[in-house]
Amino acid sequence: MTSVDGIAANFYPFDIAFLGRTAARSINEVSGVSRVVYDVTGKPPGMIEWEWWNRPRNEELKGVCMAKVTRKWMWVKVLSPGEKAAIAAECGRFIAETLKPRFLPAVRPNQFNYPVDFLGKWRGSKYSFITRYRSGNPDNLDEEFESAFTRLDHVEEYPVDTRFNVMWHRHTGQWFRLHSPVTLEEALRLMETDEMLYPL
Repeated sequence: MTSVDGIAANFYPFDIAFLGRTAARSINEVSGVSRVVYDVTGKPPGMIEWEWWNRPRNEELKGVCMAKVTRKWMWVKVLSPGEKAAIAAECGRFIAETLKPRFLPAVRPNQFNYPVDFLGKWRGSKYSFITRYRSGNPDNLDEEFESAFTRLDHVEEYPVDTRFNVMWHRHTGQWFRLHSPVTLEEALRLMETDEMLYPL
């Protein structure tokens, strides 16, 4: 909120991309958070603090039964070897024509771990975009290792067209879904524009 005296206030016009990143990180990184809401109600009539007072109390919830869980059969789409090969070829072109020229136009050795290549690999129904690093440390000079930075998880519940969840790899080793479900073309476009999916 923005306010001079606390009696009247207006919401702050955050950039929509910032709000999207904030919501995604809050949902993925804070345990128990499943929704992020940005209240744009001014004061008056709204209040600066979130109005929790109208939530039902525990005693009011006693006797409320949970809905019965129902199960149903559904068709799923598993990628064939040919489809996976075609997707890998498209991703390979994206790496060669977009990622490498933009993020790794030249290998620049240093005394730390430095990137030397980008590549992609299937593991089951997940396609990972990977950075290969080389060590410049004298203790393990020229040793190489790989670290994934973005992953496309095939969504099997779409039997007609191929869709993916776009996953972000945190420094903790955890994967979090940032976008879903999107086509391969949309996923690659997101990798060009969403800085959280960048390789470096």
